[in-house]
Parts: sequence; C-alpha cells; structure tokens
Amino acid sequence: MVRSGKQEDIQEVIREWGTQVLSQVEEVSIDLSGNYRGLIQKVMPNAVIVADRFHVMQLISRELNSARHQVIKASATQPDKAQKDRIKSSLKSSK
Repeated sequence: MVRSGKQEDIQEVIREWGTQVLSQVEEVSIDLSGNYRGLIQKVMPNAVIVADRFHVMQLISRELNSARHQVIKASATQPDKAQKDRIKSSLKSSK
C-alpha cells in the first residue's frame, strides 16, 4: 500500500517490484490528468500508457450532455412549434 499520492512515495513502492517485473509491464492505465505519466515512463519504460476507461467515458458523457443542452436551448428559437416539441422530446429522453 502506498502512503500517499506523492510521486516519490509511489515510485518507492513500485521500484520494490524489481526491474525484472517492471520491464515486463506492457500497459498502464492512468487517469486523464497525466500526473503520473513521467513516473510510469521512468520506472516502466516498455509500458504503453493509456487513458482509463472510466475517465474517458465520463468526459464523453459530459460533452454529449453539454451538446444536448445546447440543442435544446437552440430549439427555443425554432419557429415551428411542432418541430421544437419533437426536438425537445427526443433529446429529453436521450439522457
């Protein structure tokens, strides 16, 4: 277990695994902030760094929801009431 989120503490624990293990790590998943990218590259030089699925999906979901809200707001200026209602109805049910 790592004492904290500090890179020095994480590096200390990871290095305990040994260079033989670390050199065999093929892929490491990290969050989108990239705070640990340099550390991973240093201690696991053969590993491919990928973004973790949770944060990627969270980002996509936020962007889609933002776009959905923009379309709903824009539909308010739609002169055809029936068309405006169809847009709102279809987007409200797409949450």
